[in-house]
Amino acid sequence: MVCAGCGAEISSGSACLACGLPSLVGGRFRLERKLGQGGMGTVYLARNESLGSRVAVKFLAPHLVNQPSLAERFRREGKASVDVAHANAIQLLDAGTEGSQLYLVFEYAEGEDLRTVLERERTLPVTDAVQIAVKVAEVLSAAHGKGIVHRDIKPENLRVRRDLSGYQVKVLDFGVARVLDTPRLTQEGGATGTPTYMAPEVVEAKDFDGRCDLYALGLVFYEMLAGRPAFEGSLTQLFFKQLNEPTPSLGVAAIDQVIARATAKSPGERYPDVASFARALQGLDPGLSATLPDELGPTSVAMATPAAPHRSPGAPAAVVVPGPSRRTDAPVLLLTGALLLLLGGGAVFLVTRRADPVPAVMATPPPPVAPACPGLDMYDSALTSLSLSELEERVSNTRIMAPSIATRQLESMRTSLENFPPEKRPCMWRMMLVGNLASERTLLRTEPSMWGQQHDEKELRELFLKTPLTRQWSGVQREAVLKKIETIFLPSLKKDDPRDEAYWRRMYYGIELLCEVTDPALMELKGRRPQSCLNLMP
Repeated sequence: MVCAGCGAEISSGSACLACGLPSLVGGRFRLERKLGQGGMGTVYLARNESLGSRVAVKFLAPHLVNQPSLAERFRREGKASVDVAHANAIQLLDAGTEGSQLYLVFEYAEGEDLRTVLERERTLPVTDAVQIAVKVAEVLSAAHGKGIVHRDIKPENLRVRRDLSGYQVKVLDFGVARVLDTPRLTQEGGATGTPTYMAPEVVEAKDFDGRCDLYALGLVFYEMLAGRPAFEGSLTQLFFKQLNEPTPSLGVAAIDQVIARATAKSPGERYPDVASFARALQGLDPGLSATLPDELGPTSVAMATPAAPHRSPGAPAAVVVPGPSRRTDAPVLLLTGALLLLLGGGAVFLVTRRADPVPAVMATPPPPVAPACPGLDMYDSALTSLSLSELEERVSNTRIMAPSIATRQLESMRTSLENFPPEKRPCMWRMMLVGNLASERTLLRTEPSMWGQQHDEKELRELFLKTPLTRQWSGVQREAVLKKIETIFLPSLKKDDPRDEAYWRRMYYGIELLCEVTDPALMELKGRRPQSCLNLMP
C-alpha cells in the first residue's frame, strides 16, 4: 500500500519509513490521502475500518509536539469542541496519540467551502445569503454560550452543501483552538484571525467577546451579496480600514442597516449577540434580491440549465425545457437532480483546505447561560414547542420533497446522530427536525417551483383553466397542456411511494401556471416566475 503522506510504498498497518506517518490511527482509522496542510498541522482523509465511514484526521505539526504546554493545550482545546455540540458545527469524534504524534478525528464533511462557491457564482441571492448566515449564527450562539469565540469566521471556514431545502452549513475549526500564546498573523500562528474579517478590537489587541464573531459574520454576509470583500488591500491598509472605514453600502437601505449595525466599529453599537443579528436577517424581505444594483446584484443559483431570454417584456427569464423529445431529461432539469442529492444526506461533510485552527476562549464579559438546546431560541416557538413525535411526523410529511425522499431523508438524519455523544443526541435530533421545518417555511415562501405545494391538485387545475394567461389558449388547449404533464413528465419520474405522483403533479401544475399567467394574475396569486419552465404547447 501507499503512504497517505508522502506516497512511499509501505506495509499494511505499519508506519512509513520515509516520513513516519502511521497508516492506521487509533487502531481503526485507515489514512487514505492528504486533504490539507497548514502551520498548525496536516489533515488526512481516513476510513473507520470497523464502521466503513469516512473521517478527517488532523495531526499536530511535528515541531509543536515536543512542547509539553502546547501539546496539552492541543488536547484540551480539542475536547472543548464537544461543548459546541451543534448540528452545524464540525464534530470531534476522537483524540489521542499515535507514536509521538498527537491527532484529532473529525466527522467527514461533504460539500465545498463558501469561498469556492463565491468564486464560481460571484454572488448569492439574498435568501441564500440569509440562510447561510443564520445557520452560522446558530453555531456561534451555541459556542458563545459556552464561553468560546471562534475568531476566524470567513468563507474558507464555512463548508456548504446545497440540497432541495437550501444550503446546509458546517462551521469548521472549532475545538482545534489557538495553540500559540503569542498571537501572530503568519500562517503558523494565525491566532488572531484573518485581517479581511477582523474586528477592530481584535486588531487593537483589546479584550474581545462573541461580538468579534458577529462583526466577521456581518462582513461575510456583505461579501455573499456584493461579490467582493468589504475591505481589501495590504495588511496595513486592511488594519486601517477595519479601524476607521464603515462597511460599504450595497444601495439597499434595509440590508445596509442590518450590515452596518453588525459591523459597527464599536462592539457596543453592534447587535447584542449573534442571535439578534440572525433575527434581523430573517426579517429582511426576500424580494430585496431583485433591487440590488446591477453591479452588485446576486446571480441567482438556478437548479436547472442557464436561463433563456425573457418570455415577455418585464417578465423574469425562464429556462426552456423542450417537449417530448427530451422527456427523460426534463424532470432532472426541474429539481429531480437536487432532490436525489438528499439521498446521501445527513450531517456528513468534508474538511479540506485550512488546517490552521483559531478559536479561543472568551475573555470578557462572562458568557450567558446557554439554553438546553443552543440555537432553538432563534426559531418560532410554534415549532420549538412541538413534541419530538410531532416534529418527526411533520418532517416525514414535508411539502418540499416527494414523500419517498422525505422518508429516506428522515432515516439519514437519524443515522447522522451517531456522530454525537449519546447524551447530546436528543437535543441534536430536535435541532435537526426544527431546522428542517424552518427551511421548509423559507423555501415555500421564496422558491417559485414550490408554490404549487401550497395548493391541492383540484385547485391548481381550476386556476390553470380559468386564470388569465399570456398565451391566448382556449379551454380545450389548456386541458391539452395539462394532459402533456400527465403523459410526458409524470410517467418518467421514479415514484417509490403512492403519494409521490400527487407531489410531482402539484409541482408541475404550479410551475406551468406561474410561467404562463399574466403579470397582474401573477401578483394576485402572490407568486414569482420560476427559474425553469416546461414551455409546453397544446
